[in-house]
Amino acid sequence: MMRQNNGKGNCLRYFILISLLVLVLPCLAQDLTHTHAGGQTSLTVNVVNGTANGRGVAGDEVIVEIYDDKKPVDTLRQIIGADGKAVFENISLSKHLTAYPRVLHMGMSFSGRAVSLCPDAEQASVRVHAFDISYDKSCLSVTTNHLMIKQKDNLLVVSEFLLLKNSSDMAINSKERDEQDRPVVLKINLPKGFTHFNATSYLEAEALVFDEDGFYDTMTVPPGEHKLVFSYAFDISSKEMSLTKKISIPMSDLIVFSQLEQGTIEGLGESSGQFVMDNGTMAEYYVQGDVAENTEISFKITGLSVGIADKSSWIIAVVAFGVVGLLAAYRVLPTKK
Repeated sequence: MMRQNNGKGNCLRYFILISLLVLVLPCLAQDLTHTHAGGQTSLTVNVVNGTANGRGVAGDEVIVEIYDDKKPVDTLRQIIGADGKAVFENISLSKHLTAYPRVLHMGMSFSGRAVSLCPDAEQASVRVHAFDISYDKSCLSVTTNHLMIKQKDNLLVVSEFLLLKNSSDMAINSKERDEQDRPVVLKINLPKGFTHFNATSYLEAEALVFDEDGFYDTMTVPPGEHKLVFSYAFDISSKEMSLTKKISIPMSDLIVFSQLEQGTIEGLGESSGQFVMDNGTMAEYYVQGDVAENTEISFKITGLSVGIADKSSWIIAVVAFGVVGLLAAYRVLPTKK
């Protein structure tokens, strides 16, 4: 009896073991094939300092992060040589692998474009531009600021488009620090009581700090022009609402667009006419022209509809709003990020 029980037990254990092998081995083989079947390659990161007569990049560190279908799988580090290059050998190739290079220069991290590590890539290379750091924020200005105002059910939605310009050939940081020792690089004031903030271009959520006056960006601004696109909203509780926006960066062109089906804007002077928006709708617009720093732009909106959009059902709809995404400029992160 004892031998019979042991035999049955062993058979059962063998059956379970064989079943597990049948299930697990194909998965392991598939994973190994996914990672290694594509072969290997080398990745050359060419680092160029875009600041005229700037500091050399030799001795700076290059970090390459490898992602497998958006999942981080490896981090590679290399020191830049005298030729301005960092070469990473024996990098595995696979259909879903992508390399994200960045270089640490003067305490800041400068990112390059993503590099696909697909199996047919024999040799990969990418150029990363670094810049010397400046704390002269007078180089920052806004060439264009558009405010688009519309009503979405019980919300007054304001979408903003800013064309930010860094006229220097250096990355602009700030010596002003907040309580957590983060640099206050770019301050954007918003009207009091804003909610539902949403950014779709340039701005990175983890680099933004909000307060009752708006928000500030803690990331360094690289040279050139950068498109900022974001939106926010206000609860509509009456037929009239007043908004005041304080300008924190001097701008050469401020235009307010009204896409209100009901309601009018007062306090911005005479309308400059009608404008056809990208979606084919008409918008009344008000040109404010040059606006100096610390100027307050105030206006009132009258004739708003108050209440639920669908009064027959009395169901409060969830509002999802956004603006058309524009090409995002590469960003500059502090080293600690």
